[in-house]
Amino acid sequence: MLFLASLNTEYDIVLPLLIEVVIPYCAGSFRVNSLMINKGAQMGQQDDRQLIYRCDIPVRWGDMDAYGHVNNAMYMRYLEEARVQLLDSMNVGLDPNGLAPVVVDIGCSFIRPVVYPDLLSIQCYSGDLGRSSFMTYYEVFSQQQGGVMVSTGHAKVVWIDHQTQKSVPVPDNVRSLLRL
Repeated sequence: MLFLASLNTEYDIVLPLLIEVVIPYCAGSFRVNSLMINKGAQMGQQDDRQLIYRCDIPVRWGDMDAYGHVNNAMYMRYLEEARVQLLDSMNVGLDPNGLAPVVVDIGCSFIRPVVYPDLLSIQCYSGDLGRSSFMTYYEVFSQQQGGVMVSTGHAKVVWIDHQTQKSVPVPDNVRSLLRL
C-alpha cells in the first residue's frame, strides 16, 4: 500500500493520494486508484451556515505524537472545547440528569500538520437547525502558520431528555441564538 500527501491547488487542501492499491479479497481483488475531496463541499457553501462563536486554544507539548505533530485525536478535543465554550456562552448547562445536548455525529478533516508551540483559532458555525438538533461546523486556523486553515470539522448536536433518552425540541433561547 502506498500513501502520498498531495497539495491540490484547485481545492487548496492537502489530500491523501492513494496510488493504486490492490487489496486481495477471497478469490478476487479490487483496485482503488485515487481519492478526491472537494473543500467547497465541506465548508461555507450552504446559505444557512453562520458564524456564531470564535475562540483560541493553545497547543500543548503533550498534544503531539511520535511523528512530531499534533495527534489527530487531539483535534476532536479542540472541537469539543470550542463546542463547550460555545454552549457556555449561550448559558446552556450540561446537566446529565435533565434536558441537555449530546453529540451524535462528529468528523474532522486534516489539511496541514500543526506543531507545538501554536495557538489555534477556531471559528464555530451553526446550520441545519431542526426540531431537536442542529449542526456545528468548525474551521481551525494556525497562528504559527500565519493564520492558514489547518482543519475543518463538524458535529451534530441533539437535545435529549437524559431520563427518557429521547430527543426533545431545541430550547427556544438556544434556537433564537442559533438564528442570529
